[in-house]
Amino acid sequence: SDNSRALYEFLRANYQEVSGTWIVADSARCEELNRMGIKAVKKNSIVGLWTFMKAKAVITSHMNLYSIRSRLQVFVNLWHGVALKAIGYMDKDTVRAQLASLNDDNCITISTSRTVSTVFGGCFHVNINHLYITGQPRNDDLFSPISDSELSLLLDCDVSKYAKIVFYMPTFRQGYLERTEGKNLEGANIFRFEKFNLKNFQEY
Repeated sequence: SDNSRALYEFLRANYQEVSGTWIVADSARCEELNRMGIKAVKKNSIVGLWTFMKAKAVITSHMNLYSIRSRLQVFVNLWHGVALKAIGYMDKDTVRAQLASLNDDNCITISTSRTVSTVFGGCFHVNINHLYITGQPRNDDLFSPISDSELSLLLDCDVSKYAKIVFYMPTFRQGYLERTEGKNLEGANIFRFEKFNLKNFQEY
């Protein structure tokens, strides 16, 4: 939910007239959010369903509750990454009847570029008129200043010792649907390159 969270925090800071409510599956997490002053309701509850049905707009990164939305609701699909692996209609193992259609006038899907829009068009069967190149909300935070102490807390290490920091956060689905995508991780070869020199990488 990183894209959803980033957009929520932006709206909360800049458009206070917009009221947002999280619909959360985990009861403990729901209670925690409410204690923090963040309005949240439990999914699969009467209050959760009522909140969802009253919403003018639904914002999601995983197509949550799409099947029960009203066509009058604006449905914003932020997704949660760039489709470098087979998903949706491009995944031969997907049950097509279970896939959503994102082509009604109130559906919006965001992307990061024309290339990604083309990929998403194939993955989601979404018309180009419903795709908007905005970038991902979560990535905006990368352009915000952050102190060494904040980053050290986040990464659980003292970052002041390093001249460079490389973030590498891939998604590999080994074992998902009993299949392997990409090469298995071997030792310190975190990138799974055929020719990877850990010493050279560390010196960089």
